[in-house]
Amino acid sequence: MKKVLLFSVAAIFLFSGCISYDYQGKELDTPSQTVQICTDSKKIDIKEYTILGNACASGDSVSVSQNDLYEKLSDKAKACGADMILVTSYQVKPNGAGRARAVNANFDHGDSNNSWQQIGRDIDSNYGNMRGISSETSSNGSYTRVVKAQYLKRNAKKIAKPAEK
Repeated sequence: MKKVLLFSVAAIFLFSGCISYDYQGKELDTPSQTVQICTDSKKIDIKEYTILGNACASGDSVSVSQNDLYEKLSDKAKACGADMILVTSYQVKPNGAGRARAVNANFDHGDSNNSWQQIGRDIDSNYGNMRGISSETSSNGSYTRVVKAQYLKRNAKKIAKPAEK
């Protein structure tokens, strides 16, 4: 019975997906309660924000979804005091020898550009045989999802003083 329990716990850890995370930047004293995720810099006025730093989250494409990576970035952004995450790129890269044939979707994408969604569908539903790239040429079909982002903090609004009479 102990062996079955031990095997079950080991299997959960093995298949739960490991997310690598890296952040270089400022961490504010006060964490944020909420963080918005923006994938199109044209939809925000960047002048209203201060860039706190740059983050990168990655994980195996089979066990880690794009939403898992966004969730990791969001949790860490809150801890840093950020108000917004501006996603700067989303990539799906083959591991090993096939790296030169990486699939890459760089932003800005808006709602009108579905290329990143197509990449996700290709990886999720056609793992190891992406758009004619056979698993033999792409390191046995092993891919890594990578999301790069900037953490932003909204600038404090200045209150205009009433004119003196």
